[in-house]
Amino acid sequence: MATPASGDGSRKRAAAPRSPNNSYGTSMFCESKRPDEAAEDPEDDEAKDNEFFLRRGARQLQTQSLHLRRNLACTFVIGVGIVVLLLLSYVHQERQQNLREAGANTQAKGVTSRAELLNQVLQKLPELPTLETRASVNGELNTTITVAEKLVDNGPIAFYTRAYEDSVPGPMLLLKPGDVLNIHLVNNLGPNVAGEWTPNTMHEPNNTNLHFHGMHVDPTGTEDNVF
Repeated sequence: MATPASGDGSRKRAAAPRSPNNSYGTSMFCESKRPDEAAEDPEDDEAKDNEFFLRRGARQLQTQSLHLRRNLACTFVIGVGIVVLLLLSYVHQERQQNLREAGANTQAKGVTSRAELLNQVLQKLPELPTLETRASVNGELNTTITVAEKLVDNGPIAFYTRAYEDSVPGPMLLLKPGDVLNIHLVNNLGPNVAGEWTPNTMHEPNNTNLHFHGMHVDPTGTEDNVF
């Protein structure tokens, strides 16, 4: 081991005394707290508690405020919905009432229009013709009735139909109970049109006869045979 020379200006630096407050081996970075610093201040704890309660109270107040605003919004929406439903119901009732009134007015106008139209048609119709009268003499009536096609055009419409003695309806026959009626029926309707006829229709429509509708007549032969 070499010893320094007496003339060497270098001196051995003495070790710095270790602070009693420093931890072992951590004198530069991990200085331990002093006992007076490590002890907690009761006033600081109370201040921290007060701050905690204040924050919690603020959060609760904020939550209650949100709930209140939400409830108010829901109440407003429900109220608006109720008002809209009431308005719709009122409008629907008014519309139904208006439709009923309009329908009644239209119906009344329709009845009036139909009555006016009927009156107009009746005014255009000619008066009913006086029918020819054929009466029995001495308890007997002998007459001839000719059936033929005729164009009826003395009204608002024209059509072809069967006429009896060139009249629609035919002549009026006057008899008393017990009288004898002899009718000579002449068919001038023309020939039947050839064609295929369904079973439930008359195959020869121009064949004709007289029917007395329940009167007491001789049922034999073709006296009252509509076919």
